[in-house]
Amino acid sequence: MQENTTIVPLDTLAREALQGEVLTLKYVPLESARSWDRNPKLHDLQKLVTSIEMHGFRDPPSYDIQLDAFVEGNGRTEALQWMHRHGRPRPRGIALDPATGKWCMPVIFGVDASSRLVWTTHRT
Repeated sequence: MQENTTIVPLDTLAREALQGEVLTLKYVPLESARSWDRNPKLHDLQKLVTSIEMHGFRDPPSYDIQLDAFVEGNGRTEALQWMHRHGRPRPRGIALDPATGKWCMPVIFGVDASSRLVWTTHRT
């Protein structure tokens, strides 16, 4: 027996109609990126650069207002900054601000920690 369901295309959902805390994707200048200084993870910068050059920038970092920094994506951001400093081509997924000529990266905003203490005590 086949169930009669209507599938709504993902791009037709109106954000204004959603309830609860939501995530928002915004493009910000690469130079404004703020990595978290207590990020414990070591990154293989060259592997990240190779992956971004091959596949584009498809996994944006997440910004947390309580930390005023990224809680995810520090390594990917470092890789982008390295690429820009070394004159590498702008990868897919990275926008160019026509007024300034600067690279702009996608960043996820929303669903922040309840306090700075949450991150500094649980992420060390």
